[in-house]
Formats: sequence, structure tokens, C-alpha cells
Amino acid sequence: MSEVNALYSVLLFIAALMSAAVVAVTWRRRNAPGGWPLIILMSATTFWSGTYAIHWSGFYRPSPFFWLDLTYIGVVTVPAAFLAFVLQFTDRDDWLTRPVLALLIAEAVLTLVLLWTDPWHGLFFGGKRSPGAGAILEGGPWFWTNAIYSYTLIVFALIVLALTYRRAPPLYRKQARLVFAGVIVPLTASVASVILPIPWPNVDLSPVLFTVSGVAFAYAILQYQFLSIVPVARSVVLARMTDGILVWDDNGRLVEVNPAARRMLALGTSPIGERLRDALGHVPELLESCDRADLSRAEVFLAEPDPRHLDVRVIPLVDRRGRSRGRLAILRDITESKRAEQEREQLIHSLQDALAQVKTLRGLIPICANCKKIRDDRGYWRQVEDYVSEHSEVDFSHGICPDCMRKLYPDLFPSLDECAQRVVSILMQAGGACAEDITAALALPADYVLDCLQHMVDDGRLAVSEEGGRRIYRIP
Repeated sequence: MSEVNALYSVLLFIAALMSAAVVAVTWRRRNAPGGWPLIILMSATTFWSGTYAIHWSGFYRPSPFFWLDLTYIGVVTVPAAFLAFVLQFTDRDDWLTRPVLALLIAEAVLTLVLLWTDPWHGLFFGGKRSPGAGAILEGGPWFWTNAIYSYTLIVFALIVLALTYRRAPPLYRKQARLVFAGVIVPLTASVASVILPIPWPNVDLSPVLFTVSGVAFAYAILQYQFLSIVPVARSVVLARMTDGILVWDDNGRLVEVNPAARRMLALGTSPIGERLRDALGHVPELLESCDRADLSRAEVFLAEPDPRHLDVRVIPLVDRRGRSRGRLAILRDITESKRAEQEREQLIHSLQDALAQVKTLRGLIPICANCKKIRDDRGYWRQVEDYVSEHSEVDFSHGICPDCMRKLYPDLFPSLDECAQRVVSILMQAGGACAEDITAALALPADYVLDCLQHMVDDGRLAVSEEGGRRIYRIP
């Protein structure tokens, strides 16, 4: 049985309280990306430090290693929770698939089962546990398997964090540095405790050093709004932009090309690292605009691969000292707006032509008092129908009016008085008749008979009524 160490127990309780404080502060931001994994991570360190503190305090133990073995619930939870936290915080939570989560949980559960059942098989401690051991720093096959697995998870998470924030804005870099500091210190101590000889071979310093994690995370939450301002992954923003983005350095090599730009310019799947001249060689119009140092904005027409108009904005990139670091081009497809503009111009031109023609028809039109021909703008005398057809959408059909019938063909068409007498004779016999019957009886054109009937109605010599949808004429 390990001896009592009050000082170390107090330090462990302080570490547990610090971790618990981070849990309490994080709880209000638990729904932010990385919030829940961070709560699980700090809860695990709280449990790890707390149970280890109880072990060294001399508190009642159901078995010699009861509290020490119980610390491993926190030990196996920390690596998986830290990996989940980093993946969510860097917007890679799609890597946390169900099979991956199941694997993380299964490894932790299997480790605990093998630890607590070691007397039956010896896979965890391998017979190396001494009666007075105060830490679990060596063991059998599964101890080393779990150690390598746990360190691999943490190192992998740190690599992901480093790659994500390599070009992040200053605020997110500060957050990343605090996360690094909060994890690397206890990680280093844990590795040292397992691999290297230390002055206190019976003591595991990792839980105490997790106080550093608690301080770092608490400072990040309070000072830099950690989990309140969470970076949106740059790749997500660029991938969802409808505008094309090209970024090249001072050496003329592409360092960023988003999917929209690749579609617009028919670039390869991975043009990063290519020289700008090589990547845009098939679109010389755009290359010329990007090469001009004095250009900030231009419209470019690309004939290939698909005809399109682009609005190109070129922005110089400088660092905090004003030194040039490259240039950025924003490509906006304005093909539809250019097409709409052309259609609008055509419509305006057509309307202007139509208005000019309408003004001609509404103005003072010179017409001959005898033959009724119209003089056009060139001084020629033209027939009315020709002039009106040219200056409007009107078409003419030709006929002959009753007056002209009587004037031109007096032998074929009787005068109005003679026609009226014949109509009266027909109606006196029939009592009343429709225009069709009267026309058939007179054997004259329908237009001529209708003109005669209308004159008689206007003079009061005939009365007309509607019967069964037909106009019936009678002598009043």
C-alpha cells in the first residue's frame, strides 16, 4: 500500500478544481463547435486528478489500488476527448464518423476491463505491479499498446491543429497557442514519466500538470472569447463562394484556387504551386489583367472554354510592415448581366425607333385634298395605305363602299330611294324580316343592303328589334 502524501494530494485537488472551473465556464458555450468535447475532456481531467488526490490523501480504500485504478477512467477518456475537441474546433467533425467514435469508445472500455481484470490474465500489468505502487507508469503488453495509442491520438490532434492555424488570423493563432500550451506541458510530463527516469518514480505528475491546461483554457475563454468566436474553416468559405478566387505569391506561383475559379477557368484539380503564367496560359485575356501591376479592376471576355464575361478585381496583399506578399484576384461571372444589358439596349433602340414612327403619324401629315395621297419625309407622294403601313403595324384589306358602288356602277346598284322602296315592298308582304332574308330577296351585296337598311332606320322609316338573337326589321 502506497503511503500518504498530503502535499501532493493538495496539488491534485487544486488541479481538479481548476479543471472543474473550466467545465463550469465552458458549460454556457457547450453548443459551440468543440464545446461538448472540451467539457468531456476537462471533466475527465477533473475525475483523474480528483481520484488520484483521494488515493494520496489516505482516504478509505476498499482495496489497496481502488482509487488508483479508478483514475484510469479519466486517463483513457482524455486522448479521445482531446481529438474530438480539435476535430470539431477546426471544422473537421465530419471525420468523427460513427465507426471512429465506436472505435474510440471500444478501446477505452477494453483498456478499463483489462486493467480491472488483470489478476486473471496479466495482460495489463504483466506482473510488474509492486504492492506499494503509487502510479501506473509501467506494465505489460496492453499497457504499452494503450500508451502508444493514446499518445498517437494527442500528437495527431496537435498536428491537425497546427496545420489548420498555420495561416489563421491573429485571434485564432492566440487561441491555438493556448491550446498547444495547455496540452503539450502535461503530455511531455506524461511521456517523461513513462519513458525517462524521474526523481519521483512512484508519482505520476501528469494530473498536476493538467492544471496548466485548466489555466490555459480558462484564460482563452475569458481573454480571447474562446468558443464564442470560433473560426469558420477557410476551406468551407472558399468552397461555397460563387466568385472565383486566385491567390499568387510574389514569385508568381498559385497558393490558393477555390472551386469556383477552377470551374470558370477549367483548371486542373490541383493547380496549387503552378506558375500563374502556366496555369492561365489558355486564357491570355485574364492573364494579361492579372499581370498588370497598375490594374485594380477590369472586364474580361473569355472565349474558351465557355464564352463568358468576367469582372476581375486584383488586390495587392501586404503584411503588417507594408511589404508585398502577393496578389489576390476575385473573378465574378457577369455573363448573365451582360446579356441582360445587351437585351435592354436592343429593347431601348427598338422603342426609340417605334417612338420616332409614332411621332411621325401624330405630327402634321401633308395630304392631297383631291386624291388623298400623303407626302413622305423625302417629298414623294404616296398612297395612304402604303404610308400608314410603313410607319405602323397596320395592314389593309381592300373593298368598295356602297356610295362608290352606286357612283361607279349605277346600272347594277339602285339609288338609296329605289332600294328603300324595294325594302318596303318586301316588308309589307312579310310583316318583318332579317337582313339576310332581305338581302336574298333583293339579290344585292350584303354591305349595300345593310347600308340601305341603316339609312332607313336613321330616317325613321324602319323599326328594328332583337328576336332570338337576330335583328328583325319592320315598317313602323
